[in-house]
Amino acid sequence: MSKEYRNSLGWTNKAKFIQYLKASDIVRPNWEVIRLRNERLSNIFGAINSVLKYPSNVDIDVIINRTTETIKANGILTKLNNHGRAIEDVYYTWLQGYLAEIVFQPLMVAELGLTDLMRNGGDDLSDPASFKRTGAADLVSHENKVLIDVQAGFSGSGGFDIKKHKVNEACANPDYQSYVFFANIVDGTYHFQDLKLLENEEFVPNPRWEGQLCWNVSPDNFKTFW
Repeated sequence: MSKEYRNSLGWTNKAKFIQYLKASDIVRPNWEVIRLRNERLSNIFGAINSVLKYPSNVDIDVIINRTTETIKANGILTKLNNHGRAIEDVYYTWLQGYLAEIVFQPLMVAELGLTDLMRNGGDDLSDPASFKRTGAADLVSHENKVLIDVQAGFSGSGGFDIKKHKVNEACANPDYQSYVFFANIVDGTYHFQDLKLLENEEFVPNPRWEGQLCWNVSPDNFKTFW
């Protein structure tokens, strides 16, 4: 009966009908809120870059403005999985990570002795038409055969965790060395974790990640980036 009821209203797909009832299909980003948050990120990363041991020579304002315009012009905001969050919050979180990858690159290059380092994965805005968030490593050095995932923490709580499948993927790739670069923005500290060194460590279910097997990174491993 319920199916016939929905059909009588013109809906053959239950999931889409529920989306319609919630009005979750209506996405109208508040660009004024995004503009103000962009200003905040410019101040945050400008200040961080000014105290870094290995500062970046990028123009943060130019990157933020260009990124926002590209995303706006190509309707990319609707492609970001919001998991029920406001689209402005999703974009702010994504841009935090995006800027961290850029600003901390000189530190990564210096620490690992890399000769090249570039963006990797599907959320590379150089080709907006193919933009997609994937599980691929954020950065890659093809010359040095190194993959780097970047995790930047802005909340000051919960610590940092590595999911077991990331270690499995790293160990299954003998040609590349895989790292996670953690940046604790609240405390001004960072840590590189070689994923292959965790192959025999004990991973435990983590309720913060829906029970996925994780390994917690000790804060004792971190050192200052400023």
